[in-house]
Amino acid sequence: MSETYLAKYDTCCCGFPTTNEFKKDIRNSLIALELTNQQKESIVDRYIQLVLRYQTRTRFINTIFYVIKIFVLLGTIICPFLISFQSDQHTSYYWAVYILSLISSTLVALLNGLDRAFLIDNKYYRINKTLEELKSEGWAYFQLCGKYLNGTHQSMYALFCDTVENIHRTEIKANYTSQSKSNISSPILNTSQQLSNSAPTDSTPPNMTIE
Repeated sequence: MSETYLAKYDTCCCGFPTTNEFKKDIRNSLIALELTNQQKESIVDRYIQLVLRYQTRTRFINTIFYVIKIFVLLGTIICPFLISFQSDQHTSYYWAVYILSLISSTLVALLNGLDRAFLIDNKYYRINKTLEELKSEGWAYFQLCGKYLNGTHQSMYALFCDTVENIHRTEIKANYTSQSKSNISSPILNTSQQLSNSAPTDSTPPNMTIE
């Protein structure tokens, strides 16, 4: 691998030295592969960048996932506790407790709605699974184990690239399929559909005849 491309590999898009542990761990293994420079560059430009992209997505979705779960858990515990203090309206702290319980219950409902609307749970498990599959596939290829056991890096290069793309395509298909199902099962859309279905089709009031 050329020194120029190693410099590109060791820096991020802004030109600063990379701090990503995955790139650091895989660097020596990538150099030792019995591949052409062009094939190694393709692995860096496609496979490694794909893994880094999924790492960014997992960090984002993991943050949202845990924030929602923690606030919903705390809200479901706090709400009954606050409601128990509202038995006597003549106490000095009644309205403060009432407002706090209202805010907490609204927050829990809002977070649950966002979780359901954007399928946070589904994305959390699916994206993390895809990232681990990509990492596992890369190490299996670099170490020539698993399905790459009876070949060389050169002979198994096309199979590795095809497997990586299949993993990525599966994630894309699952993402847009789940989004489509989410839109179909959206509470807002369902409510609108129920209202339209329940609307009278005839403007004539019942028990009235038109002469």
